[in-house]
Amino acid sequence: MSPFQWSWLQLRWRRFDGWLVLACVIVLLGLAQLLDPRRPPEVDTTVLDWLGQHLQGGLGIALVQVYRLSGVGFTAVLVLSALIYLLIKRWWNDLRLLATASAGILVIIDLWLKPLFDRARPHEKLLHVDGRSFPSGHAAGSITFYFAMVAILAAHHPRWRGPLTLAAGLWVALVWLSTLFARAHWPTDLVAGGAVGLAWLTVCLAIWRGQRLSPLPQGRVSAGFALPWMSSIAPYGLDQLRGLRSAPALNPEQRAQLRAQLSPLVARCAWFTIGVMAPSAAAAVQALRSAEMALGWSPIAAVEAGSADSEAAGTVFLKANQRTGTALLRQEAGLGEGLLITGHNPEDPSLEDTWGPLPLDLFA
Repeated sequence: MSPFQWSWLQLRWRRFDGWLVLACVIVLLGLAQLLDPRRPPEVDTTVLDWLGQHLQGGLGIALVQVYRLSGVGFTAVLVLSALIYLLIKRWWNDLRLLATASAGILVIIDLWLKPLFDRARPHEKLLHVDGRSFPSGHAAGSITFYFAMVAILAAHHPRWRGPLTLAAGLWVALVWLSTLFARAHWPTDLVAGGAVGLAWLTVCLAIWRGQRLSPLPQGRVSAGFALPWMSSIAPYGLDQLRGLRSAPALNPEQRAQLRAQLSPLVARCAWFTIGVMAPSAAAAVQALRSAEMALGWSPIAAVEAGSADSEAAGTVFLKANQRTGTALLRQEAGLGEGLLITGHNPEDPSLEDTWGPLPLDLFA
């Protein structure tokens, strides 16, 4: 990933993000060429007619209810609830992501693109639906909101990424199917709306990743509007580390701030697992020993060799478990670099969390 700095705005694109956005724009423009005010493309009418003929009875009734449930009113409550949750959790960067993604897609679709193309909705709608049809705000909004929430929750709970992605994908597919069955949109409306939603989400996630990486404040000063000269003195929050591949380079003041934030969180947990991504076995073991000493933990007696030994060169991953008193070291290519600490509290799981990636020499 390469960051592109635009004064206060830092975009952090993944490898193919730029191509993905370009492809989405091409899809939108290509579908726009098919629009004819006199009659819809044949594929649109064929798909809607087929669904109307084959999805009847209880399934059809259920799809209509899904469309009702995914409407503007319910979605507005859902977005507002999510924003309040992020506000309570004080996940400021995540709050900015969701607010920007949700508000931005409304402006792009309803205030810009729909008036520009001015396409009528299908005839014989099963429900009363107002407004223009192309591109679909239903399709764009569902991709933007649900997958932004997947990114946010997976950053804080990495083990949830797979189930969350699957659940969001199935729900979005169901919403799209219900929209077609209710004849609220043409199929090309959904494809175009999905392309717009995916492109906008990709841009928002690039901004989000850039702000998570940048050493900017998480408290009273907004990271999005910090001046460049403030980066050397700005505080660094643990939340900014979540989702990073490697620990960022921090100055001594920022390292001290991280240690101060970490200390009370660690004190609430009963035992810990530690993961170390390091350029060598020696560096991994040294980072583990430094953390044990600084945090007052009993040292794990020995490091067992998996596919590596304690003298191995090359990138390694070390996983230590305080409860079992064991540590396993293995060579692994393609890793980042940093220290991951997971706190466990069987009596109150709500206090459990994973912090990092922390700099390897944070406790040195």
